[in-house]
Amino acid sequence: MDETLRDNKNDPATTGRRHFLAQLTAAGAAASAGVTLPASAQEKGERPWMTQGSPDQVSVGETLANYAVNLKYEDLPPEVVRTAKRIIIDTLGCAIGAYKAEPAQIAIKLASNVSAKNGATILCSGIKTSPDLAVFANGVMIRYLDFNDGYITLGSGHPSDTLAALLSPAETGERSGRDLILATVLAYEVFCKVLDVLDTRGIGLDHSTVTGLAAVVGASRVMGLTQAQMVHAIGITVAGNVAINQGRVGTLSNWKACAAGEACRKAIFSAQLAQGGITGPSQVFEGRDGFFNVISHKPFKLPRLGGGGEAFGMMHSFTSGLHSGSTHKPLRRPRLKRVSSSRIRRRSRKSTFAFHAAPSRLWPTARISGDHKRTRPPITACLIPRAWR
Repeated sequence: MDETLRDNKNDPATTGRRHFLAQLTAAGAAASAGVTLPASAQEKGERPWMTQGSPDQVSVGETLANYAVNLKYEDLPPEVVRTAKRIIIDTLGCAIGAYKAEPAQIAIKLASNVSAKNGATILCSGIKTSPDLAVFANGVMIRYLDFNDGYITLGSGHPSDTLAALLSPAETGERSGRDLILATVLAYEVFCKVLDVLDTRGIGLDHSTVTGLAAVVGASRVMGLTQAQMVHAIGITVAGNVAINQGRVGTLSNWKACAAGEACRKAIFSAQLAQGGITGPSQVFEGRDGFFNVISHKPFKLPRLGGGGEAFGMMHSFTSGLHSGSTHKPLRRPRLKRVSSSRIRRRSRKSTFAFHAAPSRLWPTARISGDHKRTRPPITACLIPRAWR
């Protein structure tokens, strides 16, 4: 017995464990005695807060929620209402066109296995399922063909993806057409104004990150959430729906068409949770480990939101598609009978040229890559003849 104890005492592993336990005991004693840890140790455990101003400044979540609960249908100019109707019809057309696509059929099959007491309808099929799965299936159909509208500014994306999160709660809540139009305008306003100040692609984010934020605001309004509940829903969505852009570069996969639908599915579930009493992270943008500090690495300030003389972001989207829109601008001028390809090149964005002329789109190696862009050869043909100068 004594010999064994002597052997263990001289064993390096045993000595190391004893040394570790001694350090742990000393640290515990120091903490209980109120001894302050070195400044370097404290700095490693904390990051500075990235607030936009004073601590009592209204947060991004509170700003959006306050705007959403106070905007009324009567506040919308006639041209905005007309544009919203046109977008809704156009988006439904995109979904109908993609109904038989393989990813859409997979999503529909999965959703059809679930029933709900107050179910929502999957477009084109008539199948009823849980609202969140209906949102996902509808979102895949809306997005798959890549025909739906686009918005390009500092960031870019497809704001009409958010409609998937609005149709289901509008149906289950028996909302009016006016309610749906107002929610659509709200979702667009959040999407467009955030992308005005956030370069998602520049920091490697998928624009479905903003889709989720916009969708939860629109869905929360159509579901009748209070302002406080909406702030919680925004916190839940932003904290749990940060998507990377890898799904949109190189060889594409089916997920490119599913990411926005998933963002909308999470958005409506976040709204349901908040409505049921679940609280979300506070200061999800401005907090120490919030979006500004961890994801964007710098804060942004929201532009003025639409209404009261301020233009609505919806009025600057293109129903022809994301990058097709800027090539269509010179074609939309009145009494313009002939437009040269050089004029289109001059008036198109450099990002549009780079997007359409990328090798993965001109010579796709996967079917999904070719399917997504098959409507744009005429536009690409105008852009290819010479490199950008």
